[in-house]
Amino acid sequence: MNNFFKIPFLLFITGLSVCSFSCKKKNYIPVVHVSPSNINISAMQGDVLTFKVYVSGDEEDLSRFAIHTQIENAVIKTELDTTISGKVLYYTYQYICPDTIEGSVFITFSAYDKDGEKGETGTRVIIAPESIILTETAGHIIYSKFSGSPDVFDIATGTVKFSGVAPLNVQDIADYDTIPSDSLLQKAWHSPAGNQFVAFSGFDYANATNLTAKAAYNAGIKLSFLSDVKSNDIFITKINHGAKDIYAVIRVTNVIDLPGLANDKYEFNLKK
Repeated sequence: MNNFFKIPFLLFITGLSVCSFSCKKKNYIPVVHVSPSNINISAMQGDVLTFKVYVSGDEEDLSRFAIHTQIENAVIKTELDTTISGKVLYYTYQYICPDTIEGSVFITFSAYDKDGEKGETGTRVIIAPESIILTETAGHIIYSKFSGSPDVFDIATGTVKFSGVAPLNVQDIADYDTIPSDSLLQKAWHSPAGNQFVAFSGFDYANATNLTAKAAYNAGIKLSFLSDVKSNDIFITKINHGAKDIYAVIRVTNVIDLPGLANDKYEFNLKK
């Protein structure tokens, strides 16, 4: 090959090499490591989980770091979205397991470089409710509806009220007498608030927890009306207080049925 052809050929090869090097797409993206690295993490409501995050980039090109959480079947929530720089990032993130959630929460950690390339990792936190011994209050009394005394009970506040003036949404337990006369106590309950009851005579009242009360309520037959209420009856009900469900266990300790209705009453203890 003469020199006339050599020079263009060499220039072509050199240009092709430079183009191949400069046009080659980079294959490095930010790498995100999180400890603990378990795909699934079991936790209890109220637990605080600590995640150690390490991000490495190519050269000094990290630009952004974000953390997102998503409760199962809910919208994604941004916990952190911040500008960063440099080649590495160390970050500690603490997640508090909400006491109103039972189920899965997905946590995603994402890092971006200046070219918009993203590295990502994540975990699923499986939140179970904490087993808590229910607190008992004793000596509650509601009277016959026509006694002239308080005849309904507000579970959330643990107080008695008059059905004629109290808002319906706080009348969780109420006497169901319907005829204002000297007839005998009807020994019936209902809930003007719209709550339901489960009658459960074999329930372990002494060792009641939030979990056993919930399980018994969910498994039982829901009743809007209780008849023949008597001593030692156990009823479980659920009320909604704010954004939280409260499961309450009621143990009837005495039913006073005297001539007339003025002094007829129900005595009971309550765990919630």
